[in-house]
Amino acid sequence: MPTIQLGWLAVAEGRLDEAELRFRLAVDLGTGSGGFYSALGAFGLGQVSLQRGETEHAPKLYRRALLDLRETSPGTVYLVEGLACAASVDACAGLHERAQRLLGACEAWHVARGRAGRTWLLASRVTRSLVRLPPIPSDPVLARKVEP
Repeated sequence: MPTIQLGWLAVAEGRLDEAELRFRLAVDLGTGSGGFYSALGAFGLGQVSLQRGETEHAPKLYRRALLDLRETSPGTVYLVEGLACAASVDACAGLHERAQRLLGACEAWHVARGRAGRTWLLASRVTRSLVRLPPIPSDPVLARKVEP
């Protein structure tokens, strides 16, 4: 986990080569421990790819990470926050409504479990790293408050 956190710090500071090395190390080390840390490393590699403009490579990394997490750690917060990673790919592709829906799904998961204070955790990391995602939905349909 420290390797992954240091990778995110390197991304935030624009040191992409170092970030890539740290995330690759996490992928390599995590492969032998059931895939959990490997998946987290793949999320980081996806952000490095987006930062470098390699937008076709990032979705493949995220897909792999989400599938790995679904098998190794179903229902974990990391699986749900992977939706924010997927949202960053969509935001880069100009698919803003889809990005907002993915972030909304991430937030809804937190709210349903009483963790509203932790919402947008990964989105804030993504914002610092690469993609400017609004903290709340900007689409009028998505921003509309729905009464239960």
